[in-house]
Amino acid sequence: MSILLKGADWHLYTRGADATLVSLNQANPGSDTRLHVSNIACSFDDTDHKELELYGMSKVGPFDATDTGVVNLTNDTFTVAGHGLSNGNKVVYDNGGGTSIGSITSGTAYWVVGVAGSVFQLSATLGGAAINLTGTQANFGTAQLVIPQSKGWMVYDQVALTYMYPLPMAYGCPAYLQVTPGAGIQALVHMEGFSGGR
Repeated sequence: MSILLKGADWHLYTRGADATLVSLNQANPGSDTRLHVSNIACSFDDTDHKELELYGMSKVGPFDATDTGVVNLTNDTFTVAGHGLSNGNKVVYDNGGGTSIGSITSGTAYWVVGVAGSVFQLSATLGGAAINLTGTQANFGTAQLVIPQSKGWMVYDQVALTYMYPLPMAYGCPAYLQVTPGAGIQALVHMEGFSGGR
């Protein structure tokens, strides 16, 4: 058996302010292409331990948020057949490059609540109330995504991971890597990988 090695063609890193979410996002590569994450790293500028979260190995969508049968602003619900989500799942909302649904922010993590068949809602806190969705629905993006957390690593001061078999994201799905350090702590986050392949 042979292994095809491919060098990274995208590299991302950033440092956040004290006790502030640090988020990296490699954009959606197109519906017939997938990202592969080959390296991730996180370090804190003082002693801390927090979960580093990767999103993108699966997705819900793309869905058309202008469709009132998909996004219901009266009931604050999403209706997507086969979404596979459960109450308590952590997800990142992504507007797919279009206009965001009011009251939620593209690239931000939320928790799933109110699951009933094809229906689910989003909350700002684990087990909290559903967010009141707002805005002018005709202006919303038509290729929106809800992206479940794929993996998580507890980081004690620092971690660096390299994958011989890079982690494949879902086709047409961006990759997000996020961490929120504690009080008075800054985080440096790094992610790299390549686009294409199976």
